[in-house]
Amino acid sequence: MAATVLVVDGGGRAAALAQKYSQSKHVKKLLIVPGNDLIFKSIKKPTKIFPHLKTTDTSEIVEIAKQEKVDLADVAQDDVDFRIVWKKLALKFLVRLNQPAGSSGIKPGPENS
Repeated sequence: MAATVLVVDGGGRAAALAQKYSQSKHVKKLLIVPGNDLIFKSIKKPTKIFPHLKTTDTSEIVEIAKQEKVDLADVAQDDVDFRIVWKKLALKFLVRLNQPAGSSGIKPGPENS
C-alpha cells in the first residue's frame, strides 16, 4: 500500500521529514503544513503545501487529512494541545488498519472505525 503522508511543522523539521518520506517506496504523496516552495526542490513525489495555515489550525488540518485520505500524520509541532488532536487521529488510523492501539483502550474492529 502506497501511503499519503501529512507532515505538520512550522520549522526545518518538516523539510527534513518530508525529504525522508519522499525516499520511501511506501509513500505516494506528501502533504506539508504549512510548507514552503523550497520543499519542491528536494522532493520529486506529488506534494501539496498549505502556507496559508498555521500549525495550530487543527480543525482545518483535520479536514485536509480527511479529504486527502491521509494514511500517516507526522506532527513535529511542540504545542501540547495539538498533540492531543493528533493522538485521536492516530488511534483512528490504527483501528482502520486493525492494529492494537496500546493503552488507549481502543480495540481493533469495524465497530471502532
